[in-house]
Amino acid sequence: MKTAFVTGGTGFIGAELCRQLVDSGYRVKALCRPGSESRLVRSPLLTPVIGDIAEPDSYRAALSGCQVVFHLAALYREAKFGDAEYWRVNFDGTAGLLAAAREAAVDYFSYCSTTGVLGHIANPPGDESTPYGPLDVYQESKTEAEKLVMSWLTTGQIKGSVIRPTMVWGPGDTRLFKLFRGVATRKMPIIGSGQTLCHWVLVSDLVRAFI
Repeated sequence: MKTAFVTGGTGFIGAELCRQLVDSGYRVKALCRPGSESRLVRSPLLTPVIGDIAEPDSYRAALSGCQVVFHLAALYREAKFGDAEYWRVNFDGTAGLLAAAREAAVDYFSYCSTTGVLGHIANPPGDESTPYGPLDVYQESKTEAEKLVMSWLTTGQIKGSVIRPTMVWGPGDTRLFKLFRGVATRKMPIIGSGQTLCHWVLVSDLVRAFI
């Protein structure tokens, strides 16, 4: 039975990942902030790890015995946080987790990036060869974190992968609910030409891709 260490397990994508992992027979250790553990999937195979992604000492011991790390924790666009907090969570947190995973001899490191690292794509569709073009501090911090992970992968310091989700939807989502409500009530503001290209992915499908 494999053991997975999951960051961001209380979030929309992370919660679905934890569900599918335990359903597949994985033992799961889920990093979460104090007070948020009640939002984790309830299973005898899942153990909460109370800590801070940017403070490796708070979770280092929990990585022992883990074969794979799924790193989904990130600070998304929240106006109450300054730029420094985005860098602390998204970049410093990733750097600390990479080092701790290597120390623990983890077999595989799976990093959740975002298509936001590409910014505006002038001539869609974009792909893995499209240049980085972050437009705000969230995208900038995620871009530099992705670059760091890729440097570890390409130099053989750790094995793993980077996945860039785009518009993720599915049961339990609240961020995009207003969009679906607008469609349902036929009161939907159209920005620009209305021909904007955007890929959508169902959260359960995305999680299967991670696993």
